[in-house]
Amino acid sequence: MYIDLDTDLNIPESTGEDAGAMDWMGVAHMLNVDGVIPEVAGFAGRVPLANSDQILFFSNDNSLPFERDIIEKMGIKEVPFDQVVSDPIKAASSVVEGWAKNFDRLLIHVDLDVLNANDLPLAENCRKRGLLFDQLLAVLHVFLRSPNWVALTITELNPYHGEEDGSTIRRFVEKLMDVVAVAFES
Repeated sequence: MYIDLDTDLNIPESTGEDAGAMDWMGVAHMLNVDGVIPEVAGFAGRVPLANSDQILFFSNDNSLPFERDIIEKMGIKEVPFDQVVSDPIKAASSVVEGWAKNFDRLLIHVDLDVLNANDLPLAENCRKRGLLFDQLLAVLHVFLRSPNWVALTITELNPYHGEEDGSTIRRFVEKLMDVVAVAFES
């Protein structure tokens, strides 16, 4: 599961002036989309690293036309941002009760630029559209209670974007650990 406002389905030629931004290209390389860098797509020894039915974009809102075309052609499942914001728990529950049941192991990737920087500035300070931290925690609470959950990755955490005294990062870590702890209790 890919929790991110972006879908990261770009290739070097599709990103224009941001051609060097590999974080816009991760999923494209996992899926071995035409135009990816072969050495990156094959770094793990298996190409593709994932199939399109193994990926679900959750809370995505920022897809370039190139990426939208890949989503549609490959049939990648998604729960868009507006649907998540309208009812985060319902959106997460529908994934756990549906799509996630197809897999023995559920890996959850969270890119913190999914958060609204006005609420919790830990990734991109300029991004003012995104989930509130409490919404992300509610979603993770549902996902981490899924019986097949095995891994959680957190990316784009930049502690220098928060308060200088470290309180922003402390708040993030403490609340995240509360959610993880509850998952292990069930």
